[in-house]
Amino acid sequence: MEDAVLPALPGASPHREHGGRGGQRQGDPRRDTEIPALNDEREAEEFLTETGGEASWPEARGLLLQAHEDGYEGAAYVLGVLHEQRGDLGDAEHWYGLAAAHGLQPAQWNLGLLCKRQRRYEEAERWFREVGEDDEDVVEQLARIAAIRAGGGVGPGKDLRRLPGLRERAEAGDVHASYAYGKILGDWGGADDRHLVRWIEPAALAGDPQAAYDLAELYGALRRPTLRDQWYRTAAEAGHHDACNHMGWLSEHHRDYQEAERWYVRAAGGGSPLNAMLAGKLKAQRGAYAEAEPFLHMAWEQGGDSAYRTEAAGYYGLVLHRLGRHAEAVEPLRTAAARWEDDVRARYSRDDLDVLSRTADPEKELAEAEAALTA
Repeated sequence: MEDAVLPALPGASPHREHGGRGGQRQGDPRRDTEIPALNDEREAEEFLTETGGEASWPEARGLLLQAHEDGYEGAAYVLGVLHEQRGDLGDAEHWYGLAAAHGLQPAQWNLGLLCKRQRRYEEAERWFREVGEDDEDVVEQLARIAAIRAGGGVGPGKDLRRLPGLRERAEAGDVHASYAYGKILGDWGGADDRHLVRWIEPAALAGDPQAAYDLAELYGALRRPTLRDQWYRTAAEAGHHDACNHMGWLSEHHRDYQEAERWYVRAAGGGSPLNAMLAGKLKAQRGAYAEAEPFLHMAWEQGGDSAYRTEAAGYYGLVLHRLGRHAEAVEPLRTAAARWEDDVRARYSRDDLDVLSRTADPEKELAEAEAALTA
């Protein structure tokens, strides 16, 4: 994401800090204990969690509204933060504006970001300058706005002005509009992952492989591994190559190498040299050298300076040697032998005997290939 809402936490830039915790309100002592001093995103998250999470959002919002009406410092800012995380950008701007009017610099900063994302550049510049024109982060944001203006238009996937129309169509049942709405909110609107699921899920349920993959990514970020892997599988079965890679990794993690190979082969259909290497390696490890050769050839030829090229070289050389193509095997095996310990062995645990027993030995293969050439 290009920009993020910046919290007022210890160690942040001075304009993220705004005089410590909010002042204590006079009056009802019970209400003083219900509402903590809420002056940054972390405290807002803690407050919503402690009050029951998403299910208690109406109650939590009501408490914050009452706190604001009672003149409690920080309540407007936290309402802005929570509305922005939910993707309710109009409400977020309203509450940030109230907080910014009282000189709260984090609210001014977040207003600058909101306006910038909506291409309201003059307003964005004004709010950033309220934070302080000498602030290095402000200088950077003003420079970015100048660069955007000089560069011309913004792609449709970044244009927050599309959101009202997309939301109207989404609420009318258009799953594609719902997906587009969720993607813009997540990528450019500052919405929190947990509030994006409801917008991405309809397209995933309708069979869109990319939406299923994005939903899996959301559940991964939310630490919901069962749902994450369920949607990765759904996306993979629909042909999404990155999801196929994840299913290959998951199967390999569980030592189901045949299933892992199947997924990596499907992932390699997207043209990725890395997935070709992973598929070819598993084929080579089970002795299917002729099947492995085209995958490993691709990884060797197209891998460039990638981190996995040494491993691709080792298995490609092994396959060529086992197929009797000893002269061709020498170059990749020499490449692999020179870097195998640092580039390959170091990535695997020396206590994992199963993996070690399956791993190629390019030095041994090279010696055998060279011996075959001189025989």
